[in-house]
Amino acid sequence: MMDKLRQTLDDYFDVAPVSLWLEDYSELLVLFKQWRAEGIVDLAAFLQSHPEQTVRCWDAVKTLRVNQSTLTLLGASNLDELLQEMDAVLYRSESLDAFESLVALWNLAPDQRSIQVQSVIHTLGGRRVDARIHATVLPGFEDNWAQVLTLLEDVSNQQAREEQFRQITMQVPGMVYRVHIAPDGSRRYLFVSDGVRELYGVTPQAVMADPNLLQSFQHIQDAPETVRKIRNAVRKLLSLAIEFRIVL
Repeated sequence: MMDKLRQTLDDYFDVAPVSLWLEDYSELLVLFKQWRAEGIVDLAAFLQSHPEQTVRCWDAVKTLRVNQSTLTLLGASNLDELLQEMDAVLYRSESLDAFESLVALWNLAPDQRSIQVQSVIHTLGGRRVDARIHATVLPGFEDNWAQVLTLLEDVSNQQAREEQFRQITMQVPGMVYRVHIAPDGSRRYLFVSDGVRELYGVTPQAVMADPNLLQSFQHIQDAPETVRKIRNAVRKLLSLAIEFRIVL
């Protein structure tokens, strides 16, 4: 039964319509443990001071297997060809994405097994690919990271649409945003235009990171009515036009 299940999983890996990588991170985990024993706490600061250690980290990661979708996406005929050009494809030795991926792995909590990062890679032909990368330590390998399954999702078209939308909003006076409001009233900003800098003096990234930031600028006398109108519009799926004061 287990052999049949393993064969089924192997077959799915090979025919999956997304890029899949099976990698061995065990040497990287050993390196992380060594650095922690030496007293390193902040990996980001350490790598910024010793950028050559980023190369050392990625040299410790071994690619065991990729599927056909990976070869097709990156323009490689086989795994050996891909491995020969790995640094050119992923720019692991020099990119900010590689740095951020390592910090995300370092910061994994004991009960966590997955990270997700945005990255830019290149095909063997030099074409840019905007990618969303999900890496998961497989069950049974939590203690040594000997098998990590990585899914690489090509989001180039999505990134292009978002950039086009951002360019359009730059021509619109004021601020443009897209927000998701949950039934409990909590909110999550999906997009914030650069107009927020002029109105509130904060960055779009700050608003995305703290959904309650903009509310902190509302005039205390206007806030209750603003909240009531927004909740009513969300509940009844109504369009909304309100005025309120902000205090900088």
